[in-house]
Order: sequence, then C-alpha cells, then structure tokens
Amino acid sequence: MANDSDRSAELSRRCDEEYQMQLFGMHSRTVSVAINQKIKENVDTRCEKIHASIEKKYNPDVKGKEILNNNIKQLRKTYLQNMQPHLITIQNIVDKFICVPNNVLLEEDKCQAVQYNDEEFHNLERKLEDLQNEAKRVTIFNAALKEELEVIEQIKDSEDLAKELCCIVDKSLSTKKLSNKTLRAIEKYKGLKESIDSLKQQIDKDNFNPRLNDNELEDIIIRDD
Repeated sequence: MANDSDRSAELSRRCDEEYQMQLFGMHSRTVSVAINQKIKENVDTRCEKIHASIEKKYNPDVKGKEILNNNIKQLRKTYLQNMQPHLITIQNIVDKFICVPNNVLLEEDKCQAVQYNDEEFHNLERKLEDLQNEAKRVTIFNAALKEELEVIEQIKDSEDLAKELCCIVDKSLSTKKLSNKTLRAIEKYKGLKESIDSLKQQIDKDNFNPRLNDNELEDIIIRDD
C-alpha cells in the first residue's frame, strides 16, 4: 500500500511539474536541486578554506594532516546533516512559489475542466459509440445514395440515347417504306413495259405475218396459179 501511495504521489508531482515547465519554463524540483547543489558547493568551499587555513597556520606533520583531513570530512558531513531540515524548508518554499493552482488549465487541457465519475464516463463512452455508429450509417447511406444517383444519371443518359436511336429507327423505317413503294412502282412499270413490248411484238407479227384461215389461204394459192 505504501508503494502504491508513493507511486501515486510521484505521478501527481510529475503532472504538476509538467504544468510548471510549460508555464514557467522550469519546475520546482529543478529549482530545489539547483539550490541544494549551490549550498553543497558553498559548504565544500568553506571546508576547503578552513582546511587550508589550519594547514597554513599550524603546518602539521603527516599524521597531523591525516587527522586534519578526517576532521574536515567529518565537518562537511555534519554541515550536510544539520542542513537537512533547512533544505526541506527551502523545498517547501520553492513548491509554494513555483506552483500552478488547480483551477488553472492549459489551453489544450481545458476539456478537462469538467470532471466525470466512472458512471458518467461510461455513459459518455456509450454515447460516443452510438454517435460513431450513426456516423458510419450516415456515411454508408451517403455512399449508397451517391451510387444510386450515378445509376439514375446513367439510366437517364441511356434513355436519351434510346430515344435518339428510336428516332433514327423511325426515320429508317419511313425511308424503307418509301423505298418499298418505289420498288413496287418500278415493278409495275416493268410489268407494264413488258406488256406493252409484248403487245407491240404481236402487232408487228400480225402486220407482217397475218393470220389466215384455210379459205383465205386457198384463194391465195388459186390466184397464184
């Protein structure tokens, strides 16, 4: 349970630091680390100066230098231990001044201004799913309608073409009927001409080769004698 609590606190802190970074260009943890680092550097510098001053003034032997070095290390450690409460105070002050109030939202996070419980969230999810399904149905319907309109347009074009072909066929049929009449007239003309020619040949034959009966033929023969 403690680990879960620590993990949750760390996650919340990181979210706060993200907001601080976006608004201020820095976050409280960075500032605290920088302050702590500066304090430790000052402690190290102070200890080094104390070490150099004692060594210069008393000029200890090798054993004395070893004791001095150990004492300086212990002094530094004591300094750092005694600073811990003050560092915590500094951390709290930094967190207080470098923070983003809970009522402040970034532009991209304004959608989070309204918070929902689990039931409300699930209801919103269902509504969203219904809207998505409705959008899919509308999309499919629009696609089908577009396809139907294209088919209707094709039918209209085909109908216009069919009408045009019907007109051409009607004209062709009229021309064909006229041609049939002409052909029949030509045939009648040929038949009439043949009849006339036949009749003419018969007349010429009768003129040059008249038909005689037996009595007329007998008279002609007697006359010749």
